[in-house]
Amino acid sequence: MRFKTALFTALLFSSLSFAKNDWENPKVFDINKERPHATLMPYSNRTLALKGELEKSKFYHTLNGDWKFNWVPRPADRPEMFYKTDFDDSKWSLINVPGNWEMQGYGFPAYLNRFVYDWPFEVNPPYVNHNENPVGSYRRSFDIPQNWAGREVFVTFNGVSSAFYLWVNGEKVGFSQGSMTPAEFNITDLLKSGENTIAAEVYRWSDASYIEDADQWRMSGIFRDVYLSAMPKVHIRDFFVTAELDNDYRNAELKVNMDLVNYGKSISSPYTVKVDLIDAHGQNVSIDPNLKASVKGLEKSGGQTIDIHGFVENPEKWTAETPNLYTIVLTLLDGQGEVVEMLSHNFGFRSVEVKNKRFLVNGKPVYIKGVNLHAHDPYQGKTVPYSRMVEDIELMKQNNVNAVRTSHYPQSPEFYRLCDEYGLYVIDEACIESHGVGFDPEETLADKPLWKDAHVDRVMSMAHRDKNHPSIVMWSLGNEAGIGQNFSAAADKLRKLDKTRPLHYLPGYAKWQHPVTDIAAPMYPRINTLTKYAKGDPDRPLIMCEYSHAMGNSLGNFKDYWETIEKYDVLQGGFIWDWVDQGLVKTTEDGEEYWAYGGDFGEPNHAGTFCINGIVMPDRAPSPELPEVKKGYQEISVSAIDLKKGLLEITNKYFFKNLSFLNCQWQLLENGIVIKEEPLSLPAIAPQTSEQVTVPFGKIKPKPGVEYILTIQFKLSDGTKWAPKGHVLAWQQFELPFSKAAEKTDYSNTAALNLEEKDGRFLVSGKDFSAAVSKSTGELSSMKYKGREFIKNPLSPNFWRAMTDNDDSRGNGLGHWLSDWKNAASKRTVKSVKAKQSSDSIAVINVESELTVGRASYSTEYTFYGNGDVLITNEINPDPDKPPMMRLGMQMQIPDEFSNVQWYGRGPHETYQDRKSGAAVALYEMKTSELPFDYVRPQENGNRTDVRWAAFYNDNGLGFMAIAENLMNFSAWPYTQQQLANADHTAALPEQTDFYTVNLDYKQMGVGGDNSWSKRSRPHEKYRLKAKPYKYTIRLRPFVSDKKSIRKVTQRN
Repeated sequence: MRFKTALFTALLFSSLSFAKNDWENPKVFDINKERPHATLMPYSNRTLALKGELEKSKFYHTLNGDWKFNWVPRPADRPEMFYKTDFDDSKWSLINVPGNWEMQGYGFPAYLNRFVYDWPFEVNPPYVNHNENPVGSYRRSFDIPQNWAGREVFVTFNGVSSAFYLWVNGEKVGFSQGSMTPAEFNITDLLKSGENTIAAEVYRWSDASYIEDADQWRMSGIFRDVYLSAMPKVHIRDFFVTAELDNDYRNAELKVNMDLVNYGKSISSPYTVKVDLIDAHGQNVSIDPNLKASVKGLEKSGGQTIDIHGFVENPEKWTAETPNLYTIVLTLLDGQGEVVEMLSHNFGFRSVEVKNKRFLVNGKPVYIKGVNLHAHDPYQGKTVPYSRMVEDIELMKQNNVNAVRTSHYPQSPEFYRLCDEYGLYVIDEACIESHGVGFDPEETLADKPLWKDAHVDRVMSMAHRDKNHPSIVMWSLGNEAGIGQNFSAAADKLRKLDKTRPLHYLPGYAKWQHPVTDIAAPMYPRINTLTKYAKGDPDRPLIMCEYSHAMGNSLGNFKDYWETIEKYDVLQGGFIWDWVDQGLVKTTEDGEEYWAYGGDFGEPNHAGTFCINGIVMPDRAPSPELPEVKKGYQEISVSAIDLKKGLLEITNKYFFKNLSFLNCQWQLLENGIVIKEEPLSLPAIAPQTSEQVTVPFGKIKPKPGVEYILTIQFKLSDGTKWAPKGHVLAWQQFELPFSKAAEKTDYSNTAALNLEEKDGRFLVSGKDFSAAVSKSTGELSSMKYKGREFIKNPLSPNFWRAMTDNDDSRGNGLGHWLSDWKNAASKRTVKSVKAKQSSDSIAVINVESELTVGRASYSTEYTFYGNGDVLITNEINPDPDKPPMMRLGMQMQIPDEFSNVQWYGRGPHETYQDRKSGAAVALYEMKTSELPFDYVRPQENGNRTDVRWAAFYNDNGLGFMAIAENLMNFSAWPYTQQQLANADHTAALPEQTDFYTVNLDYKQMGVGGDNSWSKRSRPHEKYRLKAKPYKYTIRLRPFVSDKKSIRKVTQRN
């Protein structure tokens, strides 16, 4: 090990002398690039400046679109002279820019968690494998607009992975690394009138790949916008606008720092700069004094920094709850007072600080209810369309998400403008992660001087570009890249630039209290770890940079996390991992689309489904986890004071707005049916306060066996930028204390039954009804009503499930730990099957069995009644030393004609015992085929919890229902459990079957999700089915009814 470390270190320090390529030299990441600056564009008038749309400026020219393209698998094969103006590219194909070339038919995308494999290259920084390093050569022509004469022309590449050279008209311009921040070049002196040629040579892998080693799809090419811009010879090349609020967070000192540059070849004449603050109505806001400064002549190729400031009285404040924006307009005037250029940027007055162990926004200790976000589109890879960004942000706002961490790199510039406008807190993260190299002091690149400049450059490139966005409340230096001098240097430089924002950084999984970070930012802590931290003597607030790993069917015990967070002031939330399943679209030979993951593109090595951990699907369809997040993140709580009187207490958990923007509505449910619904007068409850209200549901005279539930909903009173009027933001349910015992079913007057033994079965028959129980298996093999068979495959015990991603994850060991239960049902020994007729209308069949799991006893009692009811009671007595069960229940197949389902329980989406708080109890109906949920990798799905009864019926209203003695779970799929377990993609599931698999369960264990790679991914103890005695009863009842009356069948004699 010592020899390996010494060799590793020697290679690192010797790399400068051995590196022959810029793209294998950590010191070379910038040849002739412009210094980073705020996103800007000159406008010719105030109207355009206020809109702030870059593409509307006459000084903007896009280079997006078709480029000529050539791809080779290794650098040695590239066309070296392709950049020359007379190069013949007529046989080259066209490629769309922006776009990853892997998504356009060149090479393949590769999903890797980190470089721990010998592919794509051996871990040997800064070197990469020359035999497996594709190179893309891009060419296109362009004309310069005539009105650009006399201006400086720049070309900007907003994102190129991972390294590229640039030529214009056959002349070399420069070189760049840093995939996720802009590369800008001044090309003025290389341009000519008429047609110009631009050429870029892009390398898939470079030394930069070692510090862009995040858990993500590895894709290449020019994947973000490319454009030309034309600047005046004297130009405001950068600006930084900040505001310092007073101690009361009321009035503000507005500060503007500007860098002016003279691109001319002589000293400039005097200029004037002024700054205007424009409100949302287009009106100028008073600044005392007016922000204006004179600029003496600038030296040729020189510049000047200007600082001006003024006071603004009580401006509207920006928060994620109240995203009040102003527009800053910077105007450069020449000596005659003529406008040379106008620049603009959104601006929000807000304060961010860590004070008294709390993270504060405008003086308030806000909760971070966040998600981690990868730049991902299922059809375009890392090229995320603007419409997709809008879709993401609107979905987040609709589901009470208030924060985003840009894991693990800066997003496109447009994203931050949207966050400003819609209102999201953002941790902006630098594109640094060297996970695969390692975190140990001897290995980490964070402490190697050779890599210092690259680390600092990535942090500062991000900060300079994004510094004016009010939505960014914290900078992140990177992720999981170790501890060392390079991050200390980056932090020092960043703090000198920006003193208005705290810093965040997580060096490695278990090292979350780094000295450069202003907050404690652990990954995936246990709930008891949070409690221990809060009860200790913490020196800073804790915000989890990643938690609740939502891989596949996951996000268990999310509610438990937030119950703990809200107990302790120092705990202030976190960011779920993560927002979107990073699946890519792929098509079968038959044309069926499905979501692909690691390994589906022929990668030699990959990390499988570890990229499938979002709370929305790749196309942003909500997963069943999303409602749980929405409920857990909601900003209103309701508690019962006196339910008999309808007295409730409503708490406004927002920090900056009262509840006047919401309407409140209450519903009274009788066995899941709304019988009364009215608006409730909602006080304009102030932030962080509570008020009591009375729900006037009146006197309730309970009916026998009827349950009464009160639902309170809070809806938008008007449409917003992100949701329509009536959108539900929060809700709560209460079981009311009004009940009357159900009348016992009287079977004495039901039709007579006949019990007989025939062909190895016990047969029970009555009026319009018959059933059969196998003497060899003890299973209910037939149940008919009015001539229709309900059972296609017998009703059998079931203790297993198709394993979820968490169940099957590395390090969990759940499959092995619980393996005794996998075949416990099929391998059970039936000891006896006995039948007797208790009366003319009642027959009883008892089955005694023994399981292979510790010789556990398992018994079933079927009680048949003359009205067709079958009462099934199961009892199990396992060895308490045995591991828990995955589920305890029964499974059968029913004919596919029973294509309709109703149930009374939680819904409408699937739920599990550790993920059900986001589902309301009510009566639901849908097609049976709609019950399953298609996770990217097929696994256990479709379960509903706290179910009182569920009914399956055909289009004529004939069917059967399962009625729980207390509560039960149920689900149904159009495939078998084994087919579900065997399928690796949805396309592998049967296209069509003539049955539904129906599960009727006492309970199923939770889904877990604290993480997805260790025993901590198992469900928490309280959500497991421990090996102990259980007894439960489910009644099967046939019926014929119209769908509106099915619920009444549960109450009939």
